[in-house]
Amino acid sequence: MTDDLDELFKEASTLHSSGADLHRAELLYRRILAVQPRHAHALHQLGALLTQLYGKEKDSEALHLVHTAVQLVPSSARFRNSLGVVHQTGGRWREAADAFERANEKDPMNVSVMMNLARALRETGRQQRAAEVYGAVTKLQPNHPSASYRRGAILRSIRRNEEALVAFRQHLRIQPEHQASKFWIAAITGDAEAMTAAPPDMVAGLFDQYADHFDDHLVNKLQYRTPEALRDQLLSSCQDRTASPPGPCTSSGGSGAAAAITAAGAGGGEMRWRRCVDLGCGTGLMGPLLLPYCDALEGVDLSAGMVEQAAKRGCYSRLAVAELVSFLEAEAAHDKANVGPLYDLLVAADVFVYIGDL
Repeated sequence: MTDDLDELFKEASTLHSSGADLHRAELLYRRILAVQPRHAHALHQLGALLTQLYGKEKDSEALHLVHTAVQLVPSSARFRNSLGVVHQTGGRWREAADAFERANEKDPMNVSVMMNLARALRETGRQQRAAEVYGAVTKLQPNHPSASYRRGAILRSIRRNEEALVAFRQHLRIQPEHQASKFWIAAITGDAEAMTAAPPDMVAGLFDQYADHFDDHLVNKLQYRTPEALRDQLLSSCQDRTASPPGPCTSSGGSGAAAAITAAGAGGGEMRWRRCVDLGCGTGLMGPLLLPYCDALEGVDLSAGMVEQAAKRGCYSRLAVAELVSFLEAEAAHDKANVGPLYDLLVAADVFVYIGDL
């Protein structure tokens, strides 16, 4: 029987590690555990696989499996690292950081564990400690593809700019064409000519990471109210247009160039526009506020993760993942036959800061 279980585990592990048939691997792990419930490696592998396959959907089972494996083999750095990954996937960053710390204690030279630990520390607000861990990675692997950049980003966020500059320059030696490193070097040194705006890939990556908890952080914790203020400014600025000569209604809201509206074509007794676009729509916070005044509402954003969240609101007739200037140029080229305005209402809420030279 033991030989049979060993063969089953070998087959399951091969299918799992190669990615050839993850569902078959899951079935085999379960068959092993049905016979030997305290098979530590099967417990660990199944828990890790459930997280890989189903994410949060099977979080409770994955957590139980990997936690049991850790209890059976407390000296295993690998098991503890997987426990951290399960907690991380479930959004339990403090527990994840603790698990990664324990894994790092068991295997202090493991770079993968250190990278996981640094991220969890960053997510729990322990920025200085996270920078130290990323620094330790760069000493073990001076040419690590991302550790020096991530260290620089954290140091910049806590205003240790000189150290951040060293880290970004180190990363640029590893990846000479890395646009984000070039941007931060230019920002720290004040070299405006070297980089006029944040690289699109950098902005998209930032917001992809932020998408799942963007609304909670911005609206509930930071009390963000720009969408409501912008909607109110739009209605206030355009409410008397029925008594005015035809022409565009333009307004800016927020701080500086943070938010803006350009509108045309709203007439009659009702404030309404034919075709509207939410530029840099993000998770769609403007959507429910604009929809009552638009026949068709479109949205565009650099971040696929943010657009995915915006789609869940059900406000938009169309959504696109694109850089907004190229999006508008493509729309104009496609709609050459139209003699009227491409859009009657354009809204940009906290977007212009990413554009550079307006």
